[in-house]
Order: sequence, then C-alpha cells, then structure tokens
Amino acid sequence: MSRIFKTISEWKNLLLSILIIIILNLILTFVFGSYIRSHVQFVFGNNNKETFAALLFLEGAGIIGVGAWIASGYSEMVVIQKANPAATGYMAEKLSSQREEYRKRQISDGVILMLVGGALLATAYLIHLTL
Repeated sequence: MSRIFKTISEWKNLLLSILIIIILNLILTFVFGSYIRSHVQFVFGNNNKETFAALLFLEGAGIIGVGAWIASGYSEMVVIQKANPAATGYMAEKLSSQREEYRKRQISDGVILMLVGGALLATAYLIHLTL
C-alpha cells in the first residue's frame, strides 16, 4: 500500500478538518448546550464539558464507522449489465485498471476518515478525564 499522506498539505488538511470540527462543536455546545441537555440529558450530561465530550465522541464514532465502510470496499459501485449478464465479466476486465486505482484512493480516504474519527475520540476521552 502506498503512503497515505504524500505531502505536507494533506497533513494540514487533516489537522484543519479536526480543528474545524472541534470549533463547531464548541460553538454548538456553548450556544445550544442548555437546549441540547434539556431534551436528551441522559446522553449529553449536566454541564458544557460533558456535552462537548459527548458530541465529540458521537461524531468520532460515526466518522470512524463511515471510514471503515469506505475502506472496506462496500461503498464501491458494481457494474452489472441486465440485458446481457454474460458481458458483465468483460466489463469488469475492461475496467480493472480503473478499479484498482479507485480502490487505492478509496482505501486511503477511508483510513484518513478513520484517523480523523480516532483523533476526535481521543479528544473526547481526554476531555472526559478532566471532568
């Protein structure tokens, strides 16, 4: 497998996306925190720190799940010809080089999403430890 992060700009984009998610969660927590807690207090706790940690945890778990789904290949489109099913094998052979390149990109995108989700989970855990 080729290197996932080839340039510094990809690292910057990864860290920028994590920072943007954290900032949006901070805004959501401090602006709408009391409203969120009034409706689902059993999930988001009693104060802003618990709400912030719970939001980061839920988003991180969701992002890890989506990244694993993409990296596993289940999101890949399959070409099936309904008029002539015997020609499906020919179509698959014809597109195999394109499919290989697509799968490489798909795996790296999934792993990047899983890293972002893992960073959000780690941040949520560290915030939870400071409560």
